[in-house]
Amino acid sequence: MKKIISVIVILVVVLIIIALVGSNKAPAVSKQVENAEVVASSTSVVVPNVNLVDGSYSVSPSDAKLTWTGKKKILKNWIDKGTIALKSAEFEVKNGAIVSNSFLIDMTSIKNLTNGSKKNQDLMAKHLKSADFFDVENFATSTFIAKEFTATTSDTFLVKGDLTIKGITNEITIPASLKYTDGNIIVVKGKADIDRTLWDIKYGSDNFFDNLGDNVIENIFTLEFELQLKLNTVKVEGVSTSTVESI
Repeated sequence: MKKIISVIVILVVVLIIIALVGSNKAPAVSKQVENAEVVASSTSVVVPNVNLVDGSYSVSPSDAKLTWTGKKKILKNWIDKGTIALKSAEFEVKNGAIVSNSFLIDMTSIKNLTNGSKKNQDLMAKHLKSADFFDVENFATSTFIAKEFTATTSDTFLVKGDLTIKGITNEITIPASLKYTDGNIIVVKGKADIDRTLWDIKYGSDNFFDNLGDNVIENIFTLEFELQLKLNTVKVEGVSTSTVESI
């Protein structure tokens, strides 16, 4: 009789354990579904004060101007300037909100126009493309994806987004302006100060190296841009109609 009671007790304990395990799993599944919904909804970006026309927009590289500026820390008059090319840029607007966007920068296109030494522009560009800096052999492109626009005036914004360089992604905030010209063209202008060390670009930084003398390079470099986004297709009641030739 005692053996039977013991078996029954063991069975009851096992059933209780199974019930508890099952109840613990249920909330985890619910949480995963909830998180999935949050991720899906976070792709919609509203631009305050701007009535975006629904459709697909893109940028021709010829309609994009990107310039960069770097400086040395001790030699205050040492300023390096150059250009870099946009490989592609596009975003889609639905119900007045940006539902997808991507800006792709061609890192192999880095050029040096002027520098502190007033010479060796080609050598400097080659150095910037090397593993000391942007390692373009392994990371030929960088990307920016906008996540949030906050209005500062009627046509200026703080644009928050993810910048990926060398496979490393960090969130940055860019002051920018956005407005329509000629009907279906949006002109975007902005200027971003970027701390290169956040993307593991440490060459010449006195945060990581000693005894650099006057060769210390500022951690912050500046990227200025002006883009013309053209509306390629406009969506009316679920039908896409071409407005300009696709780029």
